[in-house]
Amino acid sequence: MIGTQGMGVELVESVEALEAILAGYREAGLRVMVQEMIESSRGRDVRVLVLDGKARLAMQRIAAGDDFR
Repeated sequence: MIGTQGMGVELVESVEALEAILAGYREAGLRVMVQEMIESSRGRDVRVLVLDGKARLAMQRIAAGDDFR
């Protein structure tokens, strides 16, 4: 799975496109993680550091410009 700084992150618009992308990753022997896009959080996410089962630190990340990631 790749995803550092958004590399390898794709916004898939249809089931057909998802199936094609997954087939390519499988053929290449790559692992994938699929998540639902939450439109209201487009370009934002929260990163949480968990230690010993407790949230210790959190930050909100905001994308540059109109990037969805």
